[in-house]
Amino acid sequence: MNSLTSRLNTLGTHAVTCLSAMAAVIILTSYVTPRPVPEIDLSIKSLKSFQVSWRERNDQAALIFNFQADLRPLMDWNVFGIYASVVVDYETDLYEKNEIVIWDSVITKKQKALIKKSADIAKYMFKDYGHDLRGKELSLRLKYVVMPFVGAMQAYEIVSEKTFTMPNNYTS
Repeated sequence: MNSLTSRLNTLGTHAVTCLSAMAAVIILTSYVTPRPVPEIDLSIKSLKSFQVSWRERNDQAALIFNFQADLRPLMDWNVFGIYASVVVDYETDLYEKNEIVIWDSVITKKQKALIKKSADIAKYMFKDYGHDLRGKELSLRLKYVVMPFVGAMQAYEIVSEKTFTMPNNYTS
C-alpha cells in the first residue's frame, strides 16, 4: 500500500486531475469573458491593374488598399495567436455571394498585432472566374479567429462601411 509505485500513481493521478480541472475552468471562462471589438479602418484605395486573363478565362485585378487595425487588446494570457484576413465581397449574375481573400496573416506576438498598411498592394491577386467584375461594387470585411492555448477557437468579423466600385473598362 505504501510502495513507491503506489505513491507515484497517486501523485500522477492527482496532478492529472488538478490540470484537467484547471483546463475546464479556463475553457468555461473563455466563453464567459467578452472579447473587445478592435477598431479598424479598411478601404480599397485604387487599382494597380484590372485586366482579362485569356489563358485562365477570368477577370483579375491587383488592388491597393489601406488597412489599420489594433488587435492588441485581443492578445491575453490564453491567446496563442490570431488569424486575420481581409475579405472582398461582391455579387455577380451567376453567384449571389462571392468572397475573395486578398490579405491574411497569423499573429502570434502582441507587438505584431498593431497593423498599419497604407497604399499596400494586396497579398493575393483578386480573380473572378468569368468576366463579371466590371462595374461591380466591392465591400471589405476583416475576419479574425482567436486561437487560444486551451479552449475553443472563436471567429469574428467586422464589416467596413466603405465600398469600392470597379471600373467599367479594363486597365493595364
